[in-house]
Amino acid sequence: MAIDPDIRLKIIHFFKRNRKFFLVLIIVVVVLIIINRIPILGRNDAKPSTTYTPNIPVIDIDGTAKEVPKKVADKFQDFIEQYVIYCNTGEYVKAYNLISEDCKKNFFSNSYSNFVNYVQQKFDSRKRYAIQNYSNFDGKYIYNVKIFDDFLATGLTNQEYRFQEEKITASYDKDNNIVFSVGNYIQKRDLQYMAANDYLIVNVNSVQEKYSFSIYEIEFTNKSDYTVVIKDGNADGIEVALNVEGEYRACNEDIDIVLEPGEHRKFSLSFSKFYDTDYQIEGLVLSAVRIMENYTGSEESAKQEIENAVDKFSMTVAF
Repeated sequence: MAIDPDIRLKIIHFFKRNRKFFLVLIIVVVVLIIINRIPILGRNDAKPSTTYTPNIPVIDIDGTAKEVPKKVADKFQDFIEQYVIYCNTGEYVKAYNLISEDCKKNFFSNSYSNFVNYVQQKFDSRKRYAIQNYSNFDGKYIYNVKIFDDFLATGLTNQEYRFQEEKITASYDKDNNIVFSVGNYIQKRDLQYMAANDYLIVNVNSVQEKYSFSIYEIEFTNKSDYTVVIKDGNADGIEVALNVEGEYRACNEDIDIVLEPGEHRKFSLSFSKFYDTDYQIEGLVLSAVRIMENYTGSEESAKQEIENAVDKFSMTVAF
């Protein structure tokens, strides 16, 4: 449809008179379009990021910690995947065969039934896992492993989120094979430390190292015709301690160590110490040994009996 010449002229004159207004309007519209596009462009260019680095240690005190070697990391991933599968499906023999001979012998006492009891307490339902290298110390690659309910299998209805944690260690055995220990167990070492006097012989034979504490196997031999009291809770202070660079750490067991004349006994005593600290262990300290002619063990008469002791002394087994 043709436009009347007069109308066309009026339109042309209108735009000429208001061209600055229309120019500003166009610029405003363009700016608004660009502003609205910026978030979209930003989203398209952004790449997802993650801080999950399962093979870089959490503990890095001096800033020199290195990533777990690829060979060890790959072997550990294969191990934990198979181990959890076997524990979930009740294939306990296969799971048992995955752990090191050292762990079987010294943590589970070479007892398959002990292992099964241990696994069944942890895998009371279908589980999943997450791993994180925790620390690497003295040739041991220590992973923190979270074991939690498989919600894909069980659902979350009326359930709380629960998980268990333990340290699982990868290391090389004497044949240079990568082996694994579970249950916070690190290793067992044989020791040959001894101290003796006229009354008492103390032998420290071995230590079983778990991640957060160590268990010492100690033999006590009473050489005398008297009762030797090493620990009964009636003396002042810490009666049995581990000297860790001058810090005296009491044993964790609430037990009495009392030897009758000529008696020989073995005890397993545990002391708090994180495996991945290089603090020097200086010795086992028996700070209140009492040689008693008459001993009842009674708290009421303890003070009088200690005053009447044949001898009293402290004794250190130096490491």
